[in-house]
Amino acid sequence: MKTEKTGGKKRRISYMQMFLRDFALFTLLILLVVVVFIIVAAVILILTVGSASKMVTVDAAAPLAEGNYEGFKASEYLGARGFVCVLDESGATIYLGNELAENFSADVLSLISVESDYSFDVRSVTRDKDGREYFELKLADREGYAPRLIVDAEGRVLFSTFEDGKNEYGGTALAYIKGDVYGDYTLSKMDLTGSDGRNCTVVFFRDIQALNHLRVWKLLPVVLITLFIAVIVIPLILFVIKVDRSVKRPVLMLNRAICDFTEGDRSTSVEYAGPKEFQTVCDSFNKMAAALNKSEEERLKAEGEKRLMLSDISHDLKTPITIIEGYAKALLDDRVSEAEKKEYLEVICKRSESLAELITAFSEYNKLERADFSIRAERTDVCEFLRGYVIDKYEELELAGFSVDSNIPEETIECAIDTFHMSRVFDNLISNVVKYNAKGTTIFVSLKREERGVTISLADNGAGISDGLRKTVFKPFVVGESSRTGKAGGSGLGLAITERIVHLHGGNIRLGEKREGISTEFLIELPCCEDGNIKKI
Repeated sequence: MKTEKTGGKKRRISYMQMFLRDFALFTLLILLVVVVFIIVAAVILILTVGSASKMVTVDAAAPLAEGNYEGFKASEYLGARGFVCVLDESGATIYLGNELAENFSADVLSLISVESDYSFDVRSVTRDKDGREYFELKLADREGYAPRLIVDAEGRVLFSTFEDGKNEYGGTALAYIKGDVYGDYTLSKMDLTGSDGRNCTVVFFRDIQALNHLRVWKLLPVVLITLFIAVIVIPLILFVIKVDRSVKRPVLMLNRAICDFTEGDRSTSVEYAGPKEFQTVCDSFNKMAAALNKSEEERLKAEGEKRLMLSDISHDLKTPITIIEGYAKALLDDRVSEAEKKEYLEVICKRSESLAELITAFSEYNKLERADFSIRAERTDVCEFLRGYVIDKYEELELAGFSVDSNIPEETIECAIDTFHMSRVFDNLISNVVKYNAKGTTIFVSLKREERGVTISLADNGAGISDGLRKTVFKPFVVGESSRTGKAGGSGLGLAITERIVHLHGGNIRLGEKREGISTEFLIELPCCEDGNIKKI
């Protein structure tokens, strides 16, 4: 799962603070919307009143009766795109204000309402279940009279309340009914008589957009009230949605993270910036996920080390057992001379001792690794203890060809140690020096008081440890390489046991840096006793 981020660090606020903040913001938004609404309503009122068409009076149409067609203000009464068509008594066109009406026929006159302040036509089409189309025309005026006409696709009259008595319409009249012509206009008519006594009929083509403006203006109070309610309700709805999302978002993020984690995506984390209650929950989930990841990594690592350990144990046990088995069979089969029997028995004895040592080391390591194992630490003068240990080892090391150089202060420094197990620590370190270095190597033992405890140094000027081995020297079953002295390696558990014992004392053990005259140095740091308590390193 991809980690979701919400931006940079922000000051953490509570959910109630967030709620009050958002409520205040939405209240200001409502006030702002109301102000904008009033301004927009005023503009709409001005525009609709200014652009709406209005009824044509006889006086306004008088110039048309006199033939002064340019004197009629069509845009003022009929809208920006409105125009007129003037017919004589015979129905012939004597003036055409727009080419759109060049095919206008007098047959349409019977289908047009008389000009008034509430005259308009409605044209619509319906289809039956068989797909046949029927076309309807309705007229309306202020008096409420609404002639209605229904025809089929061929113009045959199916229903009519018009007074022309026709049973069928065709040509321009049928196209008008169907809405194929003059679709952007609503038509009305007016009969006029000029000063010379000639009669004419004026057809007004009123722009539907202008008519709609007029309708909007008339419906403006209702529209304004509806919009005002809307601008109050909509922000409230938005506020509720905002609050709902602020609650759902962290919950959904956590749900996705938990599902991903359950499905095996151990890299899942939730980075959420919001109310501190939710942020605390998300942070707790991240800590839990990190802890579980670490636990899983440690488990896998432990399993890997366990498999490697079993493999190493199997190898280390198999080698001496194979040698013992081979030599024993040779003796049983009388394939060895009397002079060689003693040599074979010595090899068997030596390998048996090596095998016993390996089993003992493994048993001790396993015992130290148990969770219920504990040492018996007692308050001890560590200087006196170390001095006595070196004295006891001095003769043994001298016989083995190694010299000892000690530097232990003549003062009392008390530490809580288990003298038996601490002696094992020094035994393991000195055993490695003897095992992997040539005769003539000097062993340096020193003790130094530090601010937080003591540091015991056990070093030598022998062959040293390679850089590659230094990184894993405290791992189980790690033994020195053949480049040291060519001597046989041990169990590989000595330094692992040493490290475990030092840790049980609350201390640390590490390899020191190489320096002139010193090839290998182990530094053991132990806490001192202060007022009866152990001071942790």
